[in-house]
Amino acid sequence: MLKTKTGRDKKMRTLNQKASKIFNKIVKDINHYKEIKNNDAFMAVKVEKLETFKYKHFDNEITRYSIGHTYKQNGDLVSDPRMEFLKIGESVFPSYYEQHNSPFNRNGLYQESIIIDKELEYFPELQKDHAIFANTWLNNINNQQFK
Repeated sequence: MLKTKTGRDKKMRTLNQKASKIFNKIVKDINHYKEIKNNDAFMAVKVEKLETFKYKHFDNEITRYSIGHTYKQNGDLVSDPRMEFLKIGESVFPSYYEQHNSPFNRNGLYQESIIIDKELEYFPELQKDHAIFANTWLNNINNQQFK
């Protein structure tokens, strides 16, 4: 078990099986960056392979990816939304959520649910929320861009 920010030991949530397949389709054959725009009626999906690294608690390498929708407003790039995922072996863990134009906070939302620094810390309830949202969002992306 991994140490959580709250001090409780809880298992990190992965994407469900369907969302994992969609995620793997989206990041397939990516070197650094790609844009998916198969349907002009929907926003493009911007995909980045951010980094690959080793961490002492895992046998497998960790690869960090970013998937998001963006648009320009007053010359600034706006995330609508953008998420980061950690792929460890075959498991995919949502770890970050960003929404610049949030109706809930005029300054936008920035949520980091898994933090890997010298130690790994995570926020179980927030990370669970990220996984639930990502499962639905990736299914929507699949329906919008690959059907």
